[in-house]
Amino acid sequence: MIDQINSQPVYTVHDFLEGYKLSPQKILVLGGPAPFFAQKIEDLYQIDTLAVPNSPVANAVGAALARTTCEVSLYADTEQGIVTAHEEDFAEPISKTFSEDDLMETAYTLLREKALNSGADPETWKKWRWWNSRNSTSSGIFRPGAKSSAPRCNSNPA
Repeated sequence: MIDQINSQPVYTVHDFLEGYKLSPQKILVLGGPAPFFAQKIEDLYQIDTLAVPNSPVANAVGAALARTTCEVSLYADTEQGIVTAHEEDFAEPISKTFSEDDLMETAYTLLREKALNSGADPETWKKWRWWNSRNSTSSGIFRPGAKSSAPRCNSNPA
């Protein structure tokens, strides 16, 4: 495996000049089968290899600790007179004066519904919505110049 990585083509002059080679001193293995693979990897490469403690349940722990996240992609076509969010099975007629503010409000409404249906705490949503309504740097939430938005939320902000 290490020989295979080291035999890959060099794509930059820097890599060529530096002669970059992967030479691990220790390998940590994570996941359900980690204890079984650790010994085999160590035998194959003569590199100290350990299964991370509790590795069989690491993914389950990560999933249990994960925050509810969601995303809504919305597209407004004022020429055709329709706003759609295909992933949400949402389509609604709009006027030619449909604005970016209208777009954001529609997106937030869809996002709120999706977040709450995914298990977000309504009180946390209120705090997140309040913070975003006062945050003028929303590059990750809205792309100016296009009548589309992809609001993203982490329904449990730190």
